[in-house]
Amino acid sequence: MHLPSSSIKLLTEKMLLTPPAPPGSSNSILIVKSLRLQTKVSLLHRHGRTQLQIPKLRQAPDVGGNFIGHFMRILILLIATLTLSCNSNKTKTKPETNSMFTYDIQYGGDPHDMYDLKGQINYDNFISSFDTFPWLDEIDKANANPNGCSPTLSVKNKADERDFWVSMSGDRSNHGYLVGYVYPKTKKGLLGFGKVKTIKWVEIYLTENEQQIKNFFKLYFDKNYDQLHAEIKKLEKFGEMEAAN
Repeated sequence: MHLPSSSIKLLTEKMLLTPPAPPGSSNSILIVKSLRLQTKVSLLHRHGRTQLQIPKLRQAPDVGGNFIGHFMRILILLIATLTLSCNSNKTKTKPETNSMFTYDIQYGGDPHDMYDLKGQINYDNFISSFDTFPWLDEIDKANANPNGCSPTLSVKNKADERDFWVSMSGDRSNHGYLVGYVYPKTKKGLLGFGKVKTIKWVEIYLTENEQQIKNFFKLYFDKNYDQLHAEIKKLEKFGEMEAAN
């Protein structure tokens, strides 16, 4: 519906002649507050601020209302502080657990894609498994089935994308260990061109020293990867290649 121009003129004159609300009235206070808040939001939006800062507004003295509002604000702040403190404590204690380490076993002569998943592990429990594992019996099984795998104990840290494993090769009278270190490595494209990508790389070394192997695993469980890499490089290298995912 369209109003005639005469009616619009009368309405406009009436609005202009209507006296404003008294300065102390509730309507006046609400209007001033609304204008101040709108101006503040407009400025914040214009300058790209991400946090809304509502200005402090003067209110008429109200002892009961002010006390309740002040009490509620303190209560909310206290709850928020306790919540943040609990979350902070959870974050701090999480890295101290060994839940990121898991291990598995491959038995001699089994197919290469067969693993006995053992779950979470720490250094002490792994060394116990290493000492009690029937290496020589598993070597016999591997030699009886040369198309299968060698007996192997593998530890994985999925979060860091690094594995460390130990395997045995040979026979009962003449045998030795192989240790393998799997870590992420950047690989360039053909002839050094193209997109660089990250792959899993494995380096394999030979040793006959069991205590040396235990020292290597201590470095691994301590996540001292740089020193671990430097120490195993002192051994005779068996080979290196891209590791299967």
